[in-house]
Amino acid sequence: MELINLKNFSLCVNKEFIVKNLSFSIESNKIYGIKAENGSGKTSILDVICNTFHSSQDYSYTGEITKKDSLKLSRVFQEPRFIESISVEKNICLSAEKKSDKNNVFFLMEKLNISDCYKKTPGQLSGGQLQRASIARALLHNFDLLLLDEPFSFQDKENRENIIDFIKDFLNKEKKSCIIISHNDEDFAMLNAELINIKSNNCK
Repeated sequence: MELINLKNFSLCVNKEFIVKNLSFSIESNKIYGIKAENGSGKTSILDVICNTFHSSQDYSYTGEITKKDSLKLSRVFQEPRFIESISVEKNICLSAEKKSDKNNVFFLMEKLNISDCYKKTPGQLSGGQLQRASIARALLHNFDLLLLDEPFSFQDKENRENIIDFIKDFLNKEKKSCIIISHNDEDFAMLNAELINIKSNNCK
């Protein structure tokens, strides 16, 4: 089943196209990887998918996107986004759609090696721990498509490999799809991701 179809996507920044005429489709139960240079519009593509792209005179896009009806998305951003005044557990629980989902919080935190952060506040966590908490929150949400924006950039090799193995198994078991942005080819290889290559197109 096709979840998303993006056709002739072009991104214009300061009157220059940094992406031009990009087309791809996202199918159910598949993992996709987006690889490109910094500043090439990778995160903007996720913004378009999430309907959070903010156009301006100097920043706009053209193209057509179609999505499956009632498509459910879950996203991990590059930067941590937490409420500082409440515990990590309560932050993660914000993604729970029903009470039974909350039973999975400790399971996810344990699998992502942050079970000792249960009652801590976000300010007490390291960058790597915050990333893992972000992943736990995203996985708790009921989604069709998971969007990961450089989610392993603060992880050491052991944690990175463990997280990737867990996410891959989780997606396969739940028959969910994923788009991951990364600069690390090993991430794509370990996830068996189908690559979407973005080539910069500088055309006035």
